[in-house]
Amino acid sequence: MKGEALTARLAGEMESLRLGLAQACAANPHARTLPVWQALLMMGDQAFPALEERLSLAPGLAYLTIDTTGVCDLTCRGMCYYHPDIDTRRAPATRPAFESVIQEAHRELRMRNLVFAGKEPLRNAELFFALARYAAGLPGRDFSIGLISNGRGMTKHWARLDALVAEGGLSFLDISLDSGISEQHDAIRGLPGTFSAARAALERAHRDWPALRLGTASVLRADNAQGLLKLVRDFAPFNRNFFFTPIQPPPFTDTPALGWPVIRTFLLELRHMLATELRGQCVEVMVSLLGLYIGDAARDGLFAWNQMIEDDQGQCFVEQEVGGNRLQLHAQVIPETGWRIARITYTGAYLPNTHFLQVPDPDRFSVGNIQDDTLSMLYRRALASSGILARMFGSRCTHACRGRPCWGHCFGGLAAAEHSFVGGAPLNAQPSLCLKSESDFIDCKDRRE
Repeated sequence: MKGEALTARLAGEMESLRLGLAQACAANPHARTLPVWQALLMMGDQAFPALEERLSLAPGLAYLTIDTTGVCDLTCRGMCYYHPDIDTRRAPATRPAFESVIQEAHRELRMRNLVFAGKEPLRNAELFFALARYAAGLPGRDFSIGLISNGRGMTKHWARLDALVAEGGLSFLDISLDSGISEQHDAIRGLPGTFSAARAALERAHRDWPALRLGTASVLRADNAQGLLKLVRDFAPFNRNFFFTPIQPPPFTDTPALGWPVIRTFLLELRHMLATELRGQCVEVMVSLLGLYIGDAARDGLFAWNQMIEDDQGQCFVEQEVGGNRLQLHAQVIPETGWRIARITYTGAYLPNTHFLQVPDPDRFSVGNIQDDTLSMLYRRALASSGILARMFGSRCTHACRGRPCWGHCFGGLAAAEHSFVGGAPLNAQPSLCLKSESDFIDCKDRRE
């Protein structure tokens, strides 16, 4: 009976998702990602050729991320996307090579956002400032320029940052903070004083650069949910944008994966706080949900499938007004790296997936180097029929999760399938990020009834 119930539920949920996505596509006639998601449901195993054809007709990058360095002043045990054994002493790519990539991304791939990251981009401040000024001066520039930093070293470079903002060379600043409790944040980041330095940088930026979009980016763990709620509560007066992403498990970190109940509790408490304590504060909160979780959110009534919208950068989300604040639930169903997002390391390696930074030698997973090939060539190579994206889509036909009700929005953990490349697990196996078992689906059905 359980098998029959599961089959019936799969059919019912897939039909509900199909109907909801059809309505969402109709309401978003210029969408790029939603139709691809819909095609995955309708075309089954032939989805990647359809995606490849669609993208070849209108290539475009929502984000180009350039790592100006591979070093950092923090340790972030169990948190950092960079493998600790990556050689940070290798020769960096040349400044002209990076400039050429920025120009080509702007001219050929309709780049919307240029982001400087790394471990800590200000550890190579000379390259960061040179490239940001170069990008700001490109004729016809219509893209944003952003910096992602831990905030610890910003005071040292404040005068140069101030000049860059005045020149229009910085559109947004995101500072990484993983708790509003200073002791907890510093324990996660591995260095005392990091929280106070980051907070001081945000407060000063709010005062000195009122037109700059400021934000904090955080990782939700099992132990810091209350700290993140405190972060929103305490930082709202000088920081209106918050971005939360649930922790990803090994091989990405040593921290255990999160089950849906942890994320659900956090979301409900966050919504309550936005509706009460922070009512009318114009706070904007984005919570990123991998496909593993978004079906649970829909089942628990946090949104309906037909409420999905897509912005002009191809991001799919549900947006809700909560007490005069805005809450966005971003749906990460289709892998974004390789066709919407490009990641270039400080050595110039083009990685078709950001998580390849979790191996000691990420260059072996690259599709080439910006010093040898054009960005357009690397972009097309990442989408090749023999590449990682095609292999991930192809794995769906024999995937262990194919008969589960969550298949239509997770596709076997497609957004996390890079585990197989980084950690050696079979590509068509349930990823370690997912904690679901057959009993979860039956229990959930019983709970609804």
